[in-house]
Order: sequence, then structure tokens, then C-alpha cells
Amino acid sequence: MTTVKWMRLIRFFAVVFIFLSTPAWGAPAQTHPPEKYVSPIQAADILVQGKERPFLLDVRNDWEYEDYHIPGAANIPVQILGKPENLARLPKSRKIVLYCRTGVRADRALSILSAKGFDAVSIKGGIASWWRDVIQPPSITMAPFGKQGADFRKRQGLRNYFLKMPGAGSAFATPAGPPIKKAVKSAPPPKTPSRIAKPKAASPQPCAVGGPPNLGNPCG
Repeated sequence: MTTVKWMRLIRFFAVVFIFLSTPAWGAPAQTHPPEKYVSPIQAADILVQGKERPFLLDVRNDWEYEDYHIPGAANIPVQILGKPENLARLPKSRKIVLYCRTGVRADRALSILSAKGFDAVSIKGGIASWWRDVIQPPSITMAPFGKQGADFRKRQGLRNYFLKMPGAGSAFATPAGPPIKKAVKSAPPPKTPSRIAKPKAASPQPCAVGGPPNLGNPCG
């Protein structure tokens, strides 16, 4: 086998190795122990049940938060999360549930908070997975009968719960309608007299002989 063929073979196996060792597209590598991550459905269950009273933290940028966020979430972007005044806003006595768009920034936030002694977990896949697994109508991926029936009803209940909660962001805000004009009472029409009096004809004026032809001189 020639040197060129050997080099091609080596490059081929190198590409295969890199592909197999790289996480799936859209699924960022998890750099923390498995117990530091919860699925969107698990996170929804925690929030609905309310037994643990978790502190929900959105670590995306403010414009992302304003567009749509999980109802009840606070917002501190990950780039300023480590500042003392922002860490002081977080409760040490409660579990903190983090999320970003896909999980990358939440992983950084998890490192920051773990180093500071906070009990924090991250939603796997971020709000993109939350939208797909919690908010998306379950009828797109499953049916309400058979083996999927129980999962369908649970997903439907979670979706309805979070859609009806106020404060999800401007994505669910109802636009204001046109201003309602108050009805103005119109004035009653003037009464029409039953008989209209005809104006009296003016009495004829004597001609002013030699006078200028004007309105005061009917003979001019």
C-alpha cells in the first residue's frame, strides 16, 4: 500500500473517531454529574407540584427573556451572574433550576453556582426542549388512547397549566385592540313647522327719475 493510501486511511479513521466522540447536534456536552440535570418534564413536575419551591432562573439575555420565558422565572444573564450583587439575589435554602436556550449557558451558570455552594440543576436541552416537550401540543407526536394515553393527558395538562399562567413574556401577550369610542348622544332634530309662512312681497317703490340704476332705483 502506497504512502498516499495510508494517509487517506488515517484521515478517514480520524474523522470517524471525531464524529463518534462528538455529542449529537443540538445536544451540548454535559460537563456535570447526571444528577445535576433534569428533563423538561421533570422540571415541569417540580414547578407544578410546588413541594420543593424551586427558584427558577433564566440565564439568557434580557431580550430573549422578554420574548418568552417559563412563567415565574427570574432573569440574570450568565455573563453577569458571578457578580456579588447578583449572587445575593439567589436563595441558598432553595434548589435553583437553571435554563438557557439549549443548555450551554446554563452549564456555565451551573459551574458558577456550584462553586459558590448553591444547590442548582439545569434543564436538559434548555428552553428549546421545554417548548418541544411541554408547550408543543401533544397531538403532534402522540395520541390520546392506547399506551400513549396517560402520557398524552399529562402533557396536555402541563401545557395548559403553563400557557394559562401569566407572565410568560411578550410572545403570549395579547395585543391591545383599537380604542373603543364612546357613543355620543346626538342632538334631537329641529322640529319642522307644520306650515311655513311665505315672506311678504315688498311694496313697489316709486321710480326715481334720473336716478342711478341701482338696487334702490327699481326703474333704473
